[in-house]
Amino acid sequence: MEEHGYNEDEFFGILALARHSRDLYETSGQITDLEDCIAYLRDALTVGPRDNKIRAEVTHNLAYDLYIYHIDSSDQESPDNDNALGESITLHQQALRLLPARHTSQALYLTRLAIALRARFTQSGLKDDLQECISLHRRALSYRPHNHPDRSQSLLNLANSYWTRFELSGSIDDLQCAIRFDTEALELRPSGHP
Repeated sequence: MEEHGYNEDEFFGILALARHSRDLYETSGQITDLEDCIAYLRDALTVGPRDNKIRAEVTHNLAYDLYIYHIDSSDQESPDNDNALGESITLHQQALRLLPARHTSQALYLTRLAIALRARFTQSGLKDDLQECISLHRRALSYRPHNHPDRSQSLLNLANSYWTRFELSGSIDDLQCAIRFDTEALELRPSGHP
């Protein structure tokens, strides 16, 4: 079987269509626009270059849009919706493996995978998903030093994950971690921050 050759114009044209569909979705709220975006991103992966950074970015965008699809179509009973979250998690994991170590997008990729795992935990109750969620949020925080503008959001994500585990376990240690991370996040937000 012959592998499809890389055609830069075709690849970037497909990505432009995906972006356009995503923008349409942002304004229209029509799930079909998001479905189009997902289809274009799948196509982009089949014709795209084998460069890990580019594949990581397209894979990550597809994973995130599948997560959004899962959330925004959750009121519709559909096998596609049920499969979207699992596929999103798998693709987030692939994107992280493709991304070079210490890449500036590491924290974002880790955070989005953690959020998808927490969503799956709320549906399935799989404790391993929640544990991995906490671990990923901790890793993401390590990429956001004290002066990083997104550090407070990472702290809030981590606090929320510990709070979720506290609700499950009743562990005072989890509650104390949630309070500590929430407090630190609050201290990083200036007075009057929305």
